[in-house]
Amino acid sequence: MQEFLVTAIDIGTQKISASCGLSSIGKEVEILGSSCVYSKGVEKGKITDVEKCKEAFLEALDNLEDDIDREIKDIYIGLPVEDVRIEEYSCEQNINGVVTPKNLRNALEFIKENTFVNDDEQICDIFINYYKVDEKLSLDLTETLEGDKLLVNATVVICKREIIRNYMELCAGTRYSIKGF
Repeated sequence: MQEFLVTAIDIGTQKISASCGLSSIGKEVEILGSSCVYSKGVEKGKITDVEKCKEAFLEALDNLEDDIDREIKDIYIGLPVEDVRIEEYSCEQNINGVVTPKNLRNALEFIKENTFVNDDEQICDIFINYYKVDEKLSLDLTETLEGDKLLVNATVVICKREIIRNYMELCAGTRYSIKGF
């Protein structure tokens, strides 16, 4: 069974915490370790000085890598709730056959293109809640369903562009890549 690291970072006014776990399909995440350092360059939950914040951000990740004795590349970052809005959308399409990953990607692309986003916002994540083929509901994206009509229900996470840009700057010039929010 394929296993992969999941690393989550939370950047707050007082502390930056990083946690890492080992995940595999159908199993609970096994927590490998965590790290916490005093925050710098953050006020009221928002990054005010990217360089100072980056210093603490990298320290938290370095400490975590030392703790778990593994190299981390992909990370997930928690977003401040006051800068996020959540929308739920559905997309229906005719498939006449087996649901493929391409059908699901097309549905997500349609939802993305049809989500209203203000000029100062951007979509930072979209995830499927469930899908239905004809009248059969599935919560398991690995399940193979066959039918005529596909309905995909997804949650769209929208955040202020400035917030996302600050998080991207934390990773600029490092080996870390933001996998999601």
